[in-house]
Amino acid sequence: MIAYSNIRTYDWKNIAFAILTLKYLIMKKLFLALGVVSFLLFACNSHRNDKTIQFSGTMKNDSIYIVDLDIEEESAPILSSSIFDKVETIILETRKEALVAQHFEFMAFDNYFFILNDQDPKDFLIFDRKGKFIRKIGGIGQGPGEYVRVFDFTIDPDNKIIFLNCELVINKYYMDGTFIGSIDKAENSMQIQFHNEKLYLEGRGAYLIIEVDPETGKKTGQYLDTHLYNKGFIEPRFSYGGNPFKHRFTESPRFAHSFMDTIMAIQPNGIMPFLAITSKYLTTNADIDATKGLEPNERIERIKNKNKIFCINFYFETKNHISFSYMQGKNLNTLVYDLATRTCKKGSLRNDLVFNGKIHMPSILYSDSNGVYESFHKGLALEFIYRQIQSGSLAPNLDKREELMKLPEDTNPVIFYYSYN
Repeated sequence: MIAYSNIRTYDWKNIAFAILTLKYLIMKKLFLALGVVSFLLFACNSHRNDKTIQFSGTMKNDSIYIVDLDIEEESAPILSSSIFDKVETIILETRKEALVAQHFEFMAFDNYFFILNDQDPKDFLIFDRKGKFIRKIGGIGQGPGEYVRVFDFTIDPDNKIIFLNCELVINKYYMDGTFIGSIDKAENSMQIQFHNEKLYLEGRGAYLIIEVDPETGKKTGQYLDTHLYNKGFIEPRFSYGGNPFKHRFTESPRFAHSFMDTIMAIQPNGIMPFLAITSKYLTTNADIDATKGLEPNERIERIKNKNKIFCINFYFETKNHISFSYMQGKNLNTLVYDLATRTCKKGSLRNDLVFNGKIHMPSILYSDSNGVYESFHKGLALEFIYRQIQSGSLAPNLDKREELMKLPEDTNPVIFYYSYN
């Protein structure tokens, strides 16, 4: 066993029987939580090998990190400059035909930003790297390439095809907006992820991930039993904590749903666990069972009122760090794992690259293999920026500082891109 601070890596062969036994006890409702809420991952890459075995519809690797949240102590604030080398300011062009809603899905690819508004009108917009509006993809309607409701999107990077997850079908487009065609949905899903010539849908039934053929939409696999991996929480058309597909445009996208206690990595040879988190406060199957029959939001409130841990949120990783937030009761906690020092810190992540170091980074939007994107958009977040500008709290060396100070109140979002060497 190799021990790194509170993070430990175990040989799979030595614990396989124990884990199988625990899974059996969970199904019998005699075991109250393996202690595995998940949120880090990728940290164990250097300790893995290619040997895998089939396990509960997924692939297990030979070693897995386990982080005990109960022995993590609050640390001093963590400065963004200790994680990132620099920040770039991108102000999205504000035009009538390209207004971005308060909530949106975001992806960066091939020097473009792709934005799907989560609120009506559900526009799908493309901006260039400098923030200039380029085009709109599709539109509201019932004709070819149009949609009534749209939930998520993903991109095939090799063929440069956009998959737009609509209410009844998945529409496909080229980057120039040309409509290719539609495929039927194998599952009534809201979130989707393309990876390695396969399309993955967020399952809303017995399984959390449904694999489909991107050409036909035909189901080719299903993974992660909901009872075993998400404590049996099934709410069609409802998710808590944002998109379960995370770190999306990378060699190994991640997946973690609201009550999962292991972060999974989607890889060519299977869906594999990377990190589990233990705590006596983890949400259990019994906690979820006790909320059945209630409205979805009321179910979440019952879990919060019991001070339970759940919900991966604001997840990102860099070459040297992994960070995530999780809910414990009604509080949002943040962890940062430093791969260089192999230590884990629990505390607030303070932004000294954009602000004065006293401001928490609240709006992590997206991370890929090159950097991390944070969004300040309409509503409270953008008002927050105005207050910092007025109080003189912007970092003195921030690029486009003068432009930020002159922004009108009805501006499109501001995106900060944090990069590292």
